[in-house]
Amino acid sequence: MQRRRVGLLGASTPVAIEAMGALSIHPMIELVAVADDLLAGQRVTDVYPGMAVNLRLSIIEASALKDQSFDLVIAALPLAESIELLPKLLKDQPELRLADTSPLFRPAEKEMFHRLYNVRHPAPELLPTFTYGWTQGRAGELVNAQRAALPGAFASAVVAALEPLARGQLLHGKVQVSTTVASSEYPGEGEGSMRARAVLDEPQVMESTLWLGGEDAPFELLPAVTCAGFERGMYATVFVPMGDKLALGSLNALYRERYDNALFVRLLERPPELKDVLGSNRIHLYLRVAGDTLCAVVALDNVSRRAMSAIACANLMLGLPEEAGLMFPGRSW
Repeated sequence: MQRRRVGLLGASTPVAIEAMGALSIHPMIELVAVADDLLAGQRVTDVYPGMAVNLRLSIIEASALKDQSFDLVIAALPLAESIELLPKLLKDQPELRLADTSPLFRPAEKEMFHRLYNVRHPAPELLPTFTYGWTQGRAGELVNAQRAALPGAFASAVVAALEPLARGQLLHGKVQVSTTVASSEYPGEGEGSMRARAVLDEPQVMESTLWLGGEDAPFELLPAVTCAGFERGMYATVFVPMGDKLALGSLNALYRERYDNALFVRLLERPPELKDVLGSNRIHLYLRVAGDTLCAVVALDNVSRRAMSAIACANLMLGLPEEAGLMFPGRSW
């Protein structure tokens, strides 16, 4: 089978570096170009000596992507660079398939983007052309998608914890989300210490709420995000008011129906540990009920999950198995 030709836009962020490593050993994808204006002219293996030896590409400028042909491009840029580069890339190559890890195309409307990020959207006409890249819930849509906007780490944790309840119309009231995330999520913050990064105002909360419940969602997410001095990983504890709707056994059945056949979400019988998901695309989930409250505990790797879920989306968009190139274990030590 002919390998699909994929380009990577971005080589400086942790997510870009992680994606580069995974793509370099993908059995069904050939990474044919890496673009990054800051590193242009250097070889990948000179910048990152630990990268796979078969990745001997020279990094090119972003503007040079238009001179090459791809089956798909994965963009792994910070928001500011995405605003500058992605609208022009899509204007130059309107048929290009794109999987984007930034928040640029996640909101459905330009007004929401402005409200969340305090900047006007540079290409609001492109927003309807993107599919939300949550593969556990939209794999069928992604197979035919031309463009995908990947959820961030926080949204991935929240959606994994709450989607089965939302599908069963069991989400109501105030849902508290307490998250501790590695300093790699917010470079320069939390290193060697801990700091409250977002209290009641994390932008991905609104994205998650809209995806789970629409504009008239009957629930409200109340986030507290703490940035801590460890290298990678995210640990979220979600408290959901349930009243007397369901016992733990029924809730477990609801979640197992949703996730037993999921490739990258696993329901555990004990609280998850970060070490078991580091370096992987997996999300580990644990449920407990006390009184009228459901507690859902979620662990994921904030860097690997974002990079590898982009590859999972790319796989689906290219007609490949979702798990292609991604079925390797976490570190577990």
